[in-house]
Amino acid sequence: MIMYKPTGTLVRSVISIAVGAMLIKWADKVTDTLVVILGIMLIVPLLAALVSLAFQRSKGKDISLFPVIGGIGSAVLGTVMVVMPEVFTTFLALFIGIIMVTAGIRQIVAVYPFVRSGSNYIYYITPTLLVIVGILTIVKFKSVASTLWIIVGIIMLIYGISEIFNLIIFRNKTGNDSNIEDAEIIE
Repeated sequence: MIMYKPTGTLVRSVISIAVGAMLIKWADKVTDTLVVILGIMLIVPLLAALVSLAFQRSKGKDISLFPVIGGIGSAVLGTVMVVMPEVFTTFLALFIGIIMVTAGIRQIVAVYPFVRSGSNYIYYITPTLLVIVGILTIVKFKSVASTLWIIVGIIMLIYGISEIFNLIIFRNKTGNDSNIEDAEIIE
């Protein structure tokens, strides 16, 4: 019989609480660090393609430059992300803000005929909120990224604490296993 061992739950909970606390404490630094890590991950395909190209040449095989060309594109973006993470984050936030404003305006235009024909004005709530959040993202792009990591950190803290709480409740309810019987196989 396979027994449930709560060690994994406890480890997962403690890691979640630790990471959540770090995200809350250093939210402004997390964004740039993650952008740099992603940038490095985008540079790796070019390095792998170059190693593969050198290996193929040494074996005298036909070589394809397609992986190298694709790797150059990702390496350029990765280099920008590593060298200037703040610039990348700024442009990404501005881009997302512009998309949100555009999508909100499009939704308002799409809802207009329904409201005009007598439907409720409640249909304007979501598109209007989308436009407002998009404008705030464009105007306050630096604080948006930090706020997002603070929210993720709070969620991870809540998750970790609730897992530990559930583990304690589970242990208290299942404390004694002596009345559990093994099942018999009937053929």
